[in-house]
Amino acid sequence: VGGSCAVYDPPVSYWCSNATQGGGAFQFLIPSGVVLDESFLPNLPKYNEKSLEQAVVNAWRPARWENWMFEGDFDLEKKTIVFTKGGFQGARGEKEGGDWFIENVFEELDAANEFFYNRSSKVLYLYLNSTMASSPEDYGKLVVPQEESVFNVQGTSKNNPVVGLTIENMKITGTRHTYLTAPHTVPSGGDWALERRGAIFLENTEQTLVQNVKVNTVDGHALMISGYNRNTTVRGNEFAWVGGSAIASWGRTDGETDEGAFSGMGGTFPRFNLVENNIVREVGHFEKQNSFYVQAKTAQSTIRNNVFFNGPRAGVNYNDGFGGGDVLEGNLIFNTCRESGDHGPFNSWDRQPFLTPIVDPEGSTEMEWRIIKGNFMIGNYQSQETVDNDDGSGYYLTEENFLVYSSNGLKSDFGGHDNHHISNIYAYVGSGTWGSGTCFGDITAQLEGHEDLYQDNLCVLSEGGDYGIFDDSGAIPKMGGNDVYVLSSDSVKTTGVNGVPLAEFQEKNPGVDDGSEVSVLEDWQMIIDKAKALLEI
Repeated sequence: VGGSCAVYDPPVSYWCSNATQGGGAFQFLIPSGVVLDESFLPNLPKYNEKSLEQAVVNAWRPARWENWMFEGDFDLEKKTIVFTKGGFQGARGEKEGGDWFIENVFEELDAANEFFYNRSSKVLYLYLNSTMASSPEDYGKLVVPQEESVFNVQGTSKNNPVVGLTIENMKITGTRHTYLTAPHTVPSGGDWALERRGAIFLENTEQTLVQNVKVNTVDGHALMISGYNRNTTVRGNEFAWVGGSAIASWGRTDGETDEGAFSGMGGTFPRFNLVENNIVREVGHFEKQNSFYVQAKTAQSTIRNNVFFNGPRAGVNYNDGFGGGDVLEGNLIFNTCRESGDHGPFNSWDRQPFLTPIVDPEGSTEMEWRIIKGNFMIGNYQSQETVDNDDGSGYYLTEENFLVYSSNGLKSDFGGHDNHHISNIYAYVGSGTWGSGTCFGDITAQLEGHEDLYQDNLCVLSEGGDYGIFDDSGAIPKMGGNDVYVLSSDSVKTTGVNGVPLAEFQEKNPGVDDGSEVSVLEDWQMIIDKAKALLEI
């Protein structure tokens, strides 16, 4: 109570404990305010005591893992803002902020298309773009969003759900933002914080169909699948210009602040989602820690044959290892991490155990394997991996994908295990902004019987990249039958495992990585032809 998690509702988070684990782990905290400076705000001398009554400070967390929004108290004499609300838009805190900007300040209304609404006088000020309009009437319709949801569909309980509802053949637009007005919660042990809101909101439903709907220019999440839902189908829709995530699936555990927070045995979580044949673009317009599709406390979802592009962070995110049994298949995902660092088209975490009925109806903390198959993913912009299995992720079978660019291939860290990459094609590994990388990187000690597997893959290394690394303090990951291509004959001699040329490594470790070879890439068309055959295009 009153601790570092007080900004959340309920005030609970993995990151507020004193024993967090994972990349850059420490106890959650956020900045307390900001000092204003004329070099950054040249209109600052025009401010008065009421100038910042409606102000919102938008700030990136350092390393751009998330962004925050704050309201606060302005001290005109000291030129400071002390934050009174906000900082809950992500789960990973930091004592300092990164780059930032301020909005909702009348004195800063100095550029075309900016606007300011004075709440007390109820006057809307619009800075005209002279090349587009000479009067407000020339702009056409000005829309002021009022509602958070267009469809709010809720049964009274999981035992009395709404059944068989269809939402189809329409356009949904103009819902208001929720990044400061709605309570945020840390749904599980990943890096996200979310608000249970959406232009379409579903809870306690079965066999809901959302089909052929255009969701455009909504300032919060587009579709929220919350709590108990079964067999929700999202098919043939177009989502664009979304303030948060296009599709968020977020279950409820049997409690929030006690031991029930780790139990899904009550069944109040989404199961058997089917998301197929959708086009999703331009998401995370306001809150950057958002994706085309994100799930937390959700199991056995199928995400297939979608086109996802143009997002600020990871394209698809699994925030935890709840239950498993999910399939990501046949999707085209590119232009992710356009405004942030780390991740890529796909990202996962698994830092907390959950008791679910998926593996065993009587309850088990184990999860069913998750399948990532037949996808075409491009890790451009600031992607670290095309498939980023982060912090403890396990039970993933990644097979027969065409994975282009990024700094690394397989990734397993901070207790990751049972991560299998089979028959994938990786093109230009080591070409990302994170520098030279490897076809596989097991940077966590492996347990016997739960080793990662890298087998029968084709990996093309950029100049300076290497075949693989692993933590040799545990079991050796399983490897074999991989074709590694380099760009020069000199690289053939040096490319290998843990800094040892491959042939020498195989000689020193009989039976390990049999059948893998390093050779010079002679013909790029061969890679394209193999990718077409792999994806059947």
